[in-house]
Amino acid sequence: MDGLIAATPLPETVRLLGPWLDRNTVRAAEGWAYASTVTVQFLIRRRLPKIALQVLPPKGRARPACGMTMERAKHPSRVPPGYELVTFYAAPEAVAILMEKSDDDLFDRFAAELGFWMNLPVARIQRWRVQRWPLAAAFTDPAAPDRISIIERGLETLARKAPMWAAGDFRGSSGLPGAVTSAERAAYACADYFEKTPSRSK
Repeated sequence: MDGLIAATPLPETVRLLGPWLDRNTVRAAEGWAYASTVTVQFLIRRRLPKIALQVLPPKGRARPACGMTMERAKHPSRVPPGYELVTFYAAPEAVAILMEKSDDDLFDRFAAELGFWMNLPVARIQRWRVQRWPLAAAFTDPAAPDRISIIERGLETLARKAPMWAAGDFRGSSGLPGAVTSAERAAYACADYFEKTPSRSK
């Protein structure tokens, strides 16, 4: 292997790279708490008139979903003509229970949300997918920026010693500038490395 890009939650990154990281980096990476989430996606045979990010407030009783996105607003190329791709997000207070439910149970619960919020029958659903994210988003504290800087320096030091770059977002949201920057750096570093290094494949 010539190189590796690792895009993992921080605890997994430290587990994989711990033996090669300095003590300050490992210490800065300890104790991060992560929130879990569950999402259910539905591919619907219908084109809806509006494209929007929608947040669903609770209405009178506890519901398993706290939010919904219409993916055509974010990723148009992922949605075939004549269809909508809708993602429901589990409510934080319901995640622990929903994480243990079967995929079929989650389908039933969130298909009911689809009917409630969008007035769409189950027959419109062409495909569906359940995803469970045990380490979905890191909780931060006032010291988080300093700790992140220490971690980034430790990873950069490691990258100078070996053809390895850590890419991705250890803070939980791919939309944060740091996540984009780290992934971009890794991509350019890998491209530069492979351009300068003769291929070992036969």
